Amino acid sequence: MSDKLKNAESSKESSVELSALNFSFCPDEEITKHYQEQLEDLRDKDKWLAANKEKIAQSKDRIAEYIKDGLMPDDKPESIWRFSVDRIKESESRTIEVKKELEPKTGEIRNAVSGRLAKFLPDWACKGADVNFAINEKSDFWVNDNVITADLTRLAFDKDFVETAVEGTTHEVFHIWMQEGRPSTGRPKEEIIFSTIDEGLAVLVSGQSLQKHHEHQGRNYQEYVQESFDAFNKFLREKNKGKIKKMVAEGGDGYEFKNMGHFYVVGHEIASAVLENLGIEEFRKIILEARDNPRVLLEAYEVICSKDSELPKIIEESK
Repeated sequence: MSDKLKNAESSKESSVELSALNFSFCPDEEITKHYQEQLEDLRDKDKWLAANKEKIAQSKDRIAEYIKDGLMPDDKPESIWRFSVDRIKESESRTIEVKKELEPKTGEIRNAVSGRLAKFLPDWACKGADVNFAINEKSDFWVNDNVITADLTRLAFDKDFVETAVEGTTHEVFHIWMQEGRPSTGRPKEEIIFSTIDEGLAVLVSGQSLQKHHEHQGRNYQEYVQESFDAFNKFLREKNKGKIKKMVAEGGDGYEFKNMGHFYVVGHEIASAVLENLGIEEFRKIILEARDNPRVLLEAYEVICSKDSELPKIIEESK
C-alpha cells in the first residue's frame, strides 16, 4: 500500500452509504453467444488465416512466447488457428466460471467500495446506481446515467478479479459522486480540465496503479509522465476549439483519455502530489471544491511545484 493511501487511512473516515448500489449479471446464454460469434469467424480455417495474415505476422513475438511456455507446439498456421479456437473455448468457460464466483461476492464488493470512498469523500449516500457484469467490448468498466457496466471477458483472465472488480466499481462510483448535481459549463476546455481531475482522482481513490498499467504495455512510466504533462500543457495553450474538442472525441487519434492515457496520468500525478503534501483532511476539502472548480487542484499543485523542482510543471499562458 502506498504512503499516500496510508496517510488517508490514518484519518477519521466518513459515512458512505451504498445500499442503493445494485448488482446484476448477464445470463450465461449471452456469454455463450458472444464467444460462439467469435468461433464462427474461425470456422473456415483458410479464410481466417488469410484475413489475419498481417495480424499474425505482427504477433510473432507473442507467438514465440506461447511456444516457449508450451501453449503452442510451433508457429505453423494450423497451430495458430487451433490455438485461437481453443483460446475462445477456454475464454467462454472461464468467463462463466468467474461470473459464478463473483455473484455471491456482491456484498463484499459493495463494502469494499464504500470503505475506499469513505477515506476521501464527505458523508454521502448514493441515491441509486446499478453495476452490471456483462459483455462490454468498449471498456473494462464504464458508467452512463448511473449504470456501471463491467466487462466479464476482461475479468475472466485477471489473476485477482475480485480486487479488480472492487477497483473498477470504486472508480465509476466516484465519477457518480463527482457528477452529482454538477451542471455542464458549456466550455470545452473547462470540461476537459474537469475530466482530467475527475479521472485522476478516481484512479487514486480506487487504488488502481497507472504505473503498472502503462509498464505492462512496455512504457517507461516516468518518461510517460513527462510526455503526459507536455500533452496537457499543449492543450492548455490551445485556442482552436476544434482541436480542443478532438481531445475528448472518443476513438480519435487525438483522444488524450484513451486507454487511461495522458490526461489520466496528469490528473493522478496532480492529485497524488496534493494529497502527499497537504494531508488527507485538506485534501478532502479540495476534492469537494473541485466538483465545481477543478482548477483548485491545479492551483494547489502549482504551489507545490514552486517548492519542488523535480515535479513536472503545468505551463499555461498568462491568465
